[in-house]
Amino acid sequence: MSFITDQQTLNDLSIFSKSGKPSIYAFFNQTHTTGGAELLEQMFRAPLSNREDINRRSAIFRHFQQLKPQLPFLPEWFDAAQQYLGNSDERTRLTHEDNTLKRKFSTLIGSDTSYQFVLAGVNAVANIVTAIYAFVHSNTLKGNEDLEKESAAVMQRMDHPAFAEVLSLSAEKKRSFEQTAMLDRLFRFTMRDTILKIVGYCYAIDVYHCVANVASKMELAFAEAAAGNTQLVMKKAYHPLVEKAVGNDFELMPGQQVVFLTGANMAGKSTFMKTLGICVYLAHMGFPVPATSMRFAVRDGIFTTINLADNLNMGHSHFYAEVLRVKNIVEQVKQGHNLFVIFDELFRGTNVKDAGDGTVAITHAFAQQHQSLFVVSTHIIEAADELKKRCDNIRYVYMPTYMEGSVPRYTYTLEEGVTGDRHGMLIINNEGMLDMLSNATAQNAAGEQSVFQTDKQTLDDLNILGKYKQNSIFSLFNATKTRDGERLLDQLFTFPLTDAKTINERSALYGFFSRQELQFPVSAAQFIKMEEFVKDRPFDSALQLTLRGTRRQALSLLGVKKEMELAAEGLFGTLTVFDAVRNFLQAPWAKDAPPVIGAMVEEALLILSDPMLKSSNIGKKADAVSWKLLLKYEVLLFNKMNRSISRLLGILYELDVYISVGNTAKRIGLSFATAIAEGGELSMKNAFHPAIPNAKGNDISFTQQRNFMFLTGANMAGKSTIMKTTGVCVYLAHMGFPVPARDMRFTPMEGIYTSINVADNLNMGYSHFYAEVLRVKHIATQVAAQKRLFVMFDELFKGTNVKDAYDATLAFSQAFHAFNRCIFIISTHIVEVGVALGESHTTTQFKYMPTVMDGNTPVYTYSIANGISDDRHGMVIIRQEGILDMLSAIAEKKIIHS
Repeated sequence: MSFITDQQTLNDLSIFSKSGKPSIYAFFNQTHTTGGAELLEQMFRAPLSNREDINRRSAIFRHFQQLKPQLPFLPEWFDAAQQYLGNSDERTRLTHEDNTLKRKFSTLIGSDTSYQFVLAGVNAVANIVTAIYAFVHSNTLKGNEDLEKESAAVMQRMDHPAFAEVLSLSAEKKRSFEQTAMLDRLFRFTMRDTILKIVGYCYAIDVYHCVANVASKMELAFAEAAAGNTQLVMKKAYHPLVEKAVGNDFELMPGQQVVFLTGANMAGKSTFMKTLGICVYLAHMGFPVPATSMRFAVRDGIFTTINLADNLNMGHSHFYAEVLRVKNIVEQVKQGHNLFVIFDELFRGTNVKDAGDGTVAITHAFAQQHQSLFVVSTHIIEAADELKKRCDNIRYVYMPTYMEGSVPRYTYTLEEGVTGDRHGMLIINNEGMLDMLSNATAQNAAGEQSVFQTDKQTLDDLNILGKYKQNSIFSLFNATKTRDGERLLDQLFTFPLTDAKTINERSALYGFFSRQELQFPVSAAQFIKMEEFVKDRPFDSALQLTLRGTRRQALSLLGVKKEMELAAEGLFGTLTVFDAVRNFLQAPWAKDAPPVIGAMVEEALLILSDPMLKSSNIGKKADAVSWKLLLKYEVLLFNKMNRSISRLLGILYELDVYISVGNTAKRIGLSFATAIAEGGELSMKNAFHPAIPNAKGNDISFTQQRNFMFLTGANMAGKSTIMKTTGVCVYLAHMGFPVPARDMRFTPMEGIYTSINVADNLNMGYSHFYAEVLRVKHIATQVAAQKRLFVMFDELFKGTNVKDAYDATLAFSQAFHAFNRCIFIISTHIVEVGVALGESHTTTQFKYMPTVMDGNTPVYTYSIANGISDDRHGMVIIRQEGILDMLSAIAEKKIIHS
């Protein structure tokens, strides 16, 4: 059975690189060949779940580590060999005719790149064959049964009589054309399967050599997949991607099913959990682990929940994403899988009461599952007291913090028990954010900015960019037909505007196209074919073009006609596109176009007015084009009209974007916002999220005096969605694009910043809470500079305990009220903050997303209302998903069987 895991786990443990960050795969990947790197990745994507297989692979790596053999090949051989062997088209074989043509016309034709390609490939494979033949007969790897079997399989193929000719020719220092052609036939066709096996063997040797070297260099240990009662034992286990990481001893013996982990913010809980996960993952690959020793019972799979985001594409809030995550893992347990499971701060996306009840209920249910192992961390230390009453097979450990005056010191060393350390507000105060906000004055205001400010976190939170990201805002608008049109659209998304006049002017242009019924005049395939012929041509003289055309004709007369045929097809396709574009620009819509568009149309028609730019001049088929006529057109297009053609393409790219955006506005039902130069206004009617089917519309309004919204509501009631809706509207409006609202008016801002799905950053040594702190600090710095910003925080400081989260949320909410140039939305489950805020600030907008109970079933209206909600239905949702019933059923079934 295959070892089971999922993408969430791979991301949590940084198994593979995400956004260019360090990864465990990159940590190990010191392979010398591309094929070796690919094989290494395959191993990383498919850990083992059989004890014998794990220990056998581990033994191979250890054997290499002890022998320290030199690689029997040069890496550069494989670059040429891989491309060469990848082409098995019979038409590319070297022939007698190739040799004759090359000798007779080498001066005219120049270097024959196809022959050079084959020659380089033959030489590379010949080197590989010769080197590996000597290697497998040298007994270099003797001493490991599995390695000897791999080598023997290759040796058997190479010692076969049919392979003798390959060995003989490969060993030749200099080869004739006929010998090279013979090897080409043998390598790519006759003996292809054997050659690929030999190359694959080289890749395996590369991986064994690489992993053994990393183990020695980084002083990693090989884990033992043990039989019997051992659960998990590690000595000095550390995180390999954390600089100067502290190692921890950890032991989980039979009868202990759950590890309950507590500790203050930044004490090292998440790092320790990731260390556990990485060691378990690597051990199941048979790879060395970052520890001095490790013994473990083999599992069927590993699942982690550390940096879990919401899923607006599926309509899932952060809390509901957590619930579904727990449910999916429980379903794996239900199927009888023996798993290693990690949960970092269960249900942090809900209020503290439901989070506490949920943590106790789920952890207690986990403790009844005697087949799988669970590691659960939390800030809700009260849950430990209740769990100790219910079960005795939980191990309680914590990461301690020691105070040196007002500065916390972290040992990162695991200890037994439960800790009540809470230093969230201390960390916040040490960062000086609240002092910075309170000391900011109007004199600090920066000058007016022409560049709209945002950052990657905001773009990710709002799902703005990404051609291939599911339901990204960019992908909703991207119906472009041209590649450069798509690039232009991407630039528009990257650089919103800050000037009201410029925004309204651009908006008016898109508005015109949204009222038309227009389609781009040619297909994407037709346009690409035209681009390949005319785009990015060097400015060649007529003489240079004539010489090139003459050479092409000479090749055609010699029977090498492909270059001539491709040129003729390119010309024919280009003129066909020009005909379609000309007709499109002469259509009635262009007469009513705004002046800016009208000028573009006139310029394009002027370029296309040359009589030669009509396909009727060359006939109805590309093969009817003579070489002289083709040359005449090339001189016209690539010399005389070189810059004009480039400008024509630029106009078409712009029109492509206008049509795409206008049609999107019509298709989704978007409107165009009005930018107002002064006043600090932001109002939208019936605003909805464009990526959610049948999304509910809501009215949102801010003024300079009422610029702060405090948003509450139960889990799944729609808080995150309405925040993202507002953010998307603000972003699109600043682009001059249509917005998902019936009506919108706004005073342009200087930027937008959000904090919705903030993950930890272990590469920088940041816990989830500290990542939140730094995110708030970054935004607070921008706010303190008196910039006009739109700012949203979804559940401030959910990575800490409820007391610190309350104090910090209230402190920042009060501090932000002093900045009326900005607009703020803060959502939270800590409704007590709203009560305290209402006592000190009369201009706060208190809004909530209601929940109506239909018996025991919560019903969500998704319509924003005035006030503060105390709705708390987290445990209702957990029970409705059947998670606790499922776990109870599994436990009862095992009791009956036993």
